Amino acid sequence: MIPEAFRGFEACKDEAGLLFLMAQPEKAIVDFIYLNLEKFKKEDREIFEGSYRFQNTKLLKTKKVSEFAKVFNNRKLTSICKSFCEFIKEERSA
Repeated sequence: MIPEAFRGFEACKDEAGLLFLMAQPEKAIVDFIYLNLEKFKKEDREIFEGSYRFQNTKLLKTKKVSEFAKVFNNRKLTSICKSFCEFIKEERSA
């Protein structure tokens, strides 16, 4: 467990007024990649286009993705998140 990784959440309330935490979009992406790390290969950007249907990538902040990834201190995760950031930058310019 990496205590530093428990950040990037916003407090929200449901219809009944109960408090819950929701991950920021960039945090959710990094956590998704981390939890599925064995399915990713370094520098494999095609997986973002072909296998996963990422939506609203124009709203993501690449700097936040990189910052959340660094917290895990995992080279493979950092590399894949860097590739993901390049992927979403290309998506924006398309």
